[in-house]
Amino acid sequence: MKSAICGRLLIAAGLCLTLAACGPSDEELSQAVGARPGQISDVSCSQASGKPGYVCSFTDTYTGSVLTRRVVKAGGGWQAAY
Repeated sequence: MKSAICGRLLIAAGLCLTLAACGPSDEELSQAVGARPGQISDVSCSQASGKPGYVCSFTDTYTGSVLTRRVVKAGGGWQAAY
């Protein structure tokens, strides 16, 4: 009984880690949107609905603006999709 519960917990934890690693990192998002290192904060990304890539919201620390951009994986990196 305990081994079955532990097995399920390990599978769930592995799935969470795998899914979390699919979107862009803060650095990758910064490069994709043309921001300087440290220029974005409060990054939140979720898989785009009905389109490829991720929709990410973030704060531009230079202007204080909250921005939203869709990014897609292309050519070994992430690119903003317009």
